[in-house]
Amino acid sequence: MQIPDGPPNLICPLHRKSMNRVCRTCPLWFHIQGSDPNKPDVRIDRWDCSLAWLPTLLIDAAREASRGTAATQSFRNEMVSISMASMNGMARAPAPQPRPQAINREQRLMIEDAADQDPAG
Repeated sequence: MQIPDGPPNLICPLHRKSMNRVCRTCPLWFHIQGSDPNKPDVRIDRWDCSLAWLPTLLIDAAREASRGTAATQSFRNEMVSISMASMNGMARAPAPQPRPQAINREQRLMIEDAADQDPAG
């Protein structure tokens, strides 16, 4: 692809010469393709100075970061609601019953003696 000259009616702020004389050799002169961040239905396919594109690209990057933040916040809210529903379900569940413990021979004899001495039993 051949690199086009810059516009003849503008002066480069870095080289202080006409842009049509210096842009082809300048590393800041680049080709950009895609959709316009301000008008998504408009396609862009043009060469321009990266310094001229900087405000547009910064605005687009900020917009994309904001979308990512909103998506993360939405995901967090969904996880909190699932966690709360899970915790509420656990609160309504019956308490676990204590496991019966094994008793030794001495304890069994004490329980039997107590039952024998009980006048109601």
